[in-house]
Amino acid sequence: MVINAFRLTKYYGRVKVLDSLDLQVGRSEIAIVQGINGSGKTTLQSIFSSLTTADSGKAEICGLDTGIRHLKARGMVGFVGHSSLLYGALTVEENLSFFSKLYNCDQDRNYIEDLISQLGLSDRVDQRVNMLSHGFQKRVSIARALINKPKALLLDEPESGLDSDAARTLEKIIVGFAQRGGSVLITTHNNTLDYGRDVTRYSLIRGNLK
Repeated sequence: MVINAFRLTKYYGRVKVLDSLDLQVGRSEIAIVQGINGSGKTTLQSIFSSLTTADSGKAEICGLDTGIRHLKARGMVGFVGHSSLLYGALTVEENLSFFSKLYNCDQDRNYIEDLISQLGLSDRVDQRVNMLSHGFQKRVSIARALINKPKALLLDEPESGLDSDAARTLEKIIVGFAQRGGSVLITTHNNTLDYGRDVTRYSLIRGNLK
């Protein structure tokens, strides 16, 4: 499995947010985890993306424990969360150039230009990120998440702030990513989210998947 959780448990104070949760997502698979706000969706994604650690259990990306070998695991992940993880004072071009150098993939300029084109950012590459609308910042975040050609794509509320055109673009990117062998984990409060293909759907209730 590319994305694998075994008995993940996480507390915030005395509140158990994740309760011995198991989850597996293989190559070319898309999994959607739906839950209300506060149900632990963002915590689950944060553990897989190495932004936080579980209190017990294990989270793996391509067999690498995200709590122990987090740097190698993080290099195999593309993550889009509530925060853009972008530098607002830099332009779109400068942000993507920075992250491509960070992942040692700046030599693949054609791939970067293709991402910019796919996400409708060609006319905004010279604009500072903090001057963009929320929807366009989300597009840049998606480009950043894909810049290192990850094995796993982690998306927390990806449809938030996107207009219909951007949502369709995101759908094409997600489906294409899976068709090329990638694994996708989406967390959302939207129980009608549909990406035009068979997906595995879960409900996150009381810290576990149903």
